[in-house]
Amino acid sequence: MKNSARNTLILVGRIGKDAEKVELESGKTVIKFSLATPNYYLSQDGEKVERVDWHDCEMWKNSDKAGIAEYLKKGTLVSLHAQLRYNSYSQTQGKKTTAVKRAIVAIENIDFLASPNEAKVDKVKKGA
Repeated sequence: MKNSARNTLILVGRIGKDAEKVELESGKTVIKFSLATPNYYLSQDGEKVERVDWHDCEMWKNSDKAGIAEYLKKGTLVSLHAQLRYNSYSQTQGKKTTAVKRAIVAIENIDFLASPNEAKVDKVKKGA
């Protein structure tokens, strides 16, 4: 199969802050927001521990669709199909370096799974 290797990422999590729509000088639009994905593991004591990973997300494709940024509100549960991208920079000696800390999730498709209001209901049901 030709070019079968792909940079494909699927994340399911809650939006950390309302999306920001940015108009660039080039006339293109990008939508930016953060996404929280929880992960669970057992500590050495056998207790369940939650670790939350935060992802910087950018939506270039379909970012100009009518009002999509207005639906990307804090607490909304979404599923993202994306590509992982890394920022790179040049050091003072001119050596190019990739900054893994600044991974960007470039969204190709987004599915809305639950609204922010449903997140509040879930917390009440769980007693949080």
